[in-house]
Amino acid sequence: MSDALADVSVGQVAVVVGMVGTVVGVVMKAWPWLARLKDFFDDLMGEPARPGVPARPGVMARLATNEAATHVAAAAAAQAA
Repeated sequence: MSDALADVSVGQVAVVVGMVGTVVGVVMKAWPWLARLKDFFDDLMGEPARPGVPARPGVMARLATNEAATHVAAAAAAQAA
């Protein structure tokens, strides 16, 4: 047996195993929330086109499109009045 392993007690091994188990448990509990957070940021920033999948514009691009459409509609309404 190695000299480094001779100084390790059962209690130390139990603490390390417990800490690893705790970290794994926390990550498993947080993973669905982190996946939803990633989806939120993907929607916020938009996604470029991929083969077979069209691009999805981000929030600012969609807002600019809506703003342009609103200005066109307002100009048409002003001319009609």
